[in-house]
Amino acid sequence: MKRRENAILTALCAFFGMEIVQSLCRSLLLQALGERYTEAHRVVVLGASAAILLLVIAAINHQMSVPILEKGVLRTRTGVYPLVYCLVLGLSAYFTLSAGLSLLPFSEAFLSGYAQAVPLGKGAAQWFELCVLVLLVPVMEEVLFRGVILDNLRQAMPIWAAAGMECLLFAWGHGQLLWFLYALAMGAVLTLLRLKTGSLRTSIAFHMAFNGANYLQTWLVGAVGESRGALFIVFIAGLLIGLLSAVLLLKRYRKKKS
Repeated sequence: MKRRENAILTALCAFFGMEIVQSLCRSLLLQALGERYTEAHRVVVLGASAAILLLVIAAINHQMSVPILEKGVLRTRTGVYPLVYCLVLGLSAYFTLSAGLSLLPFSEAFLSGYAQAVPLGKGAAQWFELCVLVLLVPVMEEVLFRGVILDNLRQAMPIWAAAGMECLLFAWGHGQLLWFLYALAMGAVLTLLRLKTGSLRTSIAFHMAFNGANYLQTWLVGAVGESRGALFIVFIAGLLIGLLSAVLLLKRYRKKKS
């Protein structure tokens, strides 16, 4: 019983630790910038907090007699093809979601919150933003949620309950309602990848591709236009490519097991 309680406590401490670190980074930046602080500075907060959290997890994992992160979970070999399938799956998932949201009859006020949650800088700011949102944040979130939190919850409850609780925590950390719903669905996919492949590399690859696809959206809109017909084609194409990638990935891991 004590081991189960410790595992749940570790998972919750990891989640609220992330919230605290992000709040502290935001407060320090607000104090430093004052009225010059804008929504665009949120990327700096995310980058700083992600780097701090990864360092803290690595330090705790090294010092603890019982590691909080399963050993070898980042080293598990996946091969090149599974990673490629996950990258394609992440890209297709983003474009399917983005086109689908544009086709649905949501109000402009509802969708504006979604758009404002993804600040896009210019020049050097955009490159910094890309490094943070496409490289650093996906690694941190996968290590934290699909690593520390999921692995600890699995020790305390059935796998379906552990996965469900981890997905809810992941969605809760994303705030705005539309982001909460998308993060809940995305968390389920990422958790499935982690459990099916036994490695964080596949979920990290998917997460990086999904976040990175945001930077290709302007190019895609310029190429196909914003008409409902064009958006419907993007939605169907993304859905079919995503399903094909998922089938190929599952087939590969079924062959490995047999």
